[in-house]
Amino acid sequence: MSRIKSIRGREIFTHDGYMYIFDAFNFNKTKKFWRCRYKNDCSCRIHTSTETSEVLKILNDHSYDSEAALIEANEAITYMKQRAKDTLEPTSSVINECTSGIS
Repeated sequence: MSRIKSIRGREIFTHDGYMYIFDAFNFNKTKKFWRCRYKNDCSCRIHTSTETSEVLKILNDHSYDSEAALIEANEAITYMKQRAKDTLEPTSSVINECTSGIS
């Protein structure tokens, strides 16, 4: 699972080249329910373990192609934002450091 945050700072779960937004917990909070980030166009959902983030169940198929490149870009952006917040490095240093490994 990659560590990506949405614009509003919410956690995004990635699996097999697709992104999911947290929706809810089950009644005893042992499972997390995620929905596809394109909830209006795609009905795919996924269930994960709260403790291990292991995928337990996948419901429906996606109605679009995977977004591997977008996921990589979002990971870099999330890392840049966090690093800029945590360090006193100049902006150009943060950008160069964070984008050096991107394909």
